[in-house]
Amino acid sequence: MSHPPESSSPGNDSDSGFDFVPPTKRASLPTPKPGKPTAANRAPSPAAKAAARKSRRAKEPLPQASIQIQTGDATEQTITDRLRRKRSQLSSVFTSTALHTVVFLVLGLWALEQKPQPVAIGLVAALDVAKETETKAIELSPIKFETPEVADSPLDNVAEDTSSDVEEAAANEVPTLVTALPSETVAADSTEPVAVAPARTLPTGGGLAGREANNRANLAAQFGGSPDSEAAVELGLQWIIKHQLTDGSWRFRHHSSACNGRCGNEGRIDSPNAATGLALMSLLGAGYTHQRGPYQAEIQLGLDYLDREIRYLPYGGSLKGIGSKALYSHAIATIALAEALAMTGDETYRKPVVEAYRFIVASQHAKGGWKYRDRSPGDMSVTGWMVMAMKACENAGVEPDEKSRRLAREFVDSLAFAGGVEYGYEMSGKGDIKPAAQDRKPSCSAIGQLMKMYFGRHREHPDLANACQFLAETGSSDSDIYFNFYGTLVLHHARAPQWKQWNQTVRDHLIQTQRRNGHEAGSWFFSDLHGNTGGRLYTTAMAIMTLEVYYRFMPLYQIEASDNADFGT
Repeated sequence: MSHPPESSSPGNDSDSGFDFVPPTKRASLPTPKPGKPTAANRAPSPAAKAAARKSRRAKEPLPQASIQIQTGDATEQTITDRLRRKRSQLSSVFTSTALHTVVFLVLGLWALEQKPQPVAIGLVAALDVAKETETKAIELSPIKFETPEVADSPLDNVAEDTSSDVEEAAANEVPTLVTALPSETVAADSTEPVAVAPARTLPTGGGLAGREANNRANLAAQFGGSPDSEAAVELGLQWIIKHQLTDGSWRFRHHSSACNGRCGNEGRIDSPNAATGLALMSLLGAGYTHQRGPYQAEIQLGLDYLDREIRYLPYGGSLKGIGSKALYSHAIATIALAEALAMTGDETYRKPVVEAYRFIVASQHAKGGWKYRDRSPGDMSVTGWMVMAMKACENAGVEPDEKSRRLAREFVDSLAFAGGVEYGYEMSGKGDIKPAAQDRKPSCSAIGQLMKMYFGRHREHPDLANACQFLAETGSSDSDIYFNFYGTLVLHHARAPQWKQWNQTVRDHLIQTQRRNGHEAGSWFFSDLHGNTGGRLYTTAMAIMTLEVYYRFMPLYQIEASDNADFGT
């Protein structure tokens, strides 16, 4: 709400209807010199004074509208004499005053009878905005992009590209989105009758309140954390802080930071938006923000870097960085900004979060997924990050786009196989589901199950129970932190009976493999498909967030406390 304009009059306390008029300066009289009395300075006799007064009264003009009573030796008169002399003047003044007083009393009584009306400034402003933006939902015209087949890590496609032709074309072809598309009611899980949905345990949690200091300790103790795992988180965050650049960013190729090449296994790409987003996510996950905690200045620099990097386009704000293959970067950077906004309420980041959400909607493919380029056919990996980014924005107060959520849900459903227990990576050109490589852990199955939980799958759904058994039988990985990260989220939030064993294995493995010496102290590195691309910074951030699982998000399913009795360690 705008403040009223400041007054231009002195002290800002005056009213424009009552102007201050300075008193007239009296003309100075010459001071008589002391000495012998003369005719000029001799005091007049009483008779002379009386004669002078009569002469002045005869010459006095008619009385004016104001009354001025002067005092002093030369002009002092009794109040009785003045009232007698100016009776007619006072009579007119008193009559005028009485009439004005009556009028003012009548007006005052009338005003008292009127009930004060609330000043609906905010409502009027909201209605005006609604009138200006009230348009029909616009169907986005599809944009054709060539999507090359990529056999290496998806993180390779976060690398910067010197060409911006794709974004320029998109800016010309994609219309501006309306702020809210018509919502569509979707059942919590379409495979089962809606009528019995209230009896199920539906996901209603997932907030960020667990990151508060007291909640963090309590939830870690309740759900399987340990003093050693919390110490590993803090040591890892110290390593993250040491590898921030002076401009506030982080890079997967971190040799140019204070590290100065002392840490091995750096990434093959810079990708500052993605790297900065992951670093901030790990810091925010521990409850630290730019307003509280030991790293306020560093987090502020990181958030401001992303705020500077966002490109505002007609259809939203892009955090991809330069190039056309970095939707990973956009999703990860959006999550960081949205979580900071949700945790602190700092309105500085409201606009970038809202616009980044709009960009997510605009870049979605018609079939509901996301991949490397705007509106290209989706894959499960990029789609998973985008859905998590949408959820982060919604936690920060952004109104959900129900159409986009429905399309994303339909895309995830299209990649399900093995009775809904497993999920593939993408659709092949022939319309077949392309599963994960046989020599790799089934990360896409873990992502698909987590997405279904976000979309409303109830905790008692048999597909979720079977999926948890499938993940537990597959077992965690010694090197694939990407799979461990998603598998940990699924088993933890599902309150799966397999959680205790899974958690102990993953938690203790990360504690044991964290570097403890030299400049690498606090970091992790696992040589695998993603690790070799994102390097030590990527691996460390993902490992920290895996160990923060106990409190990073509040439990998705709000269940009775007694059900948690045997869920922790």
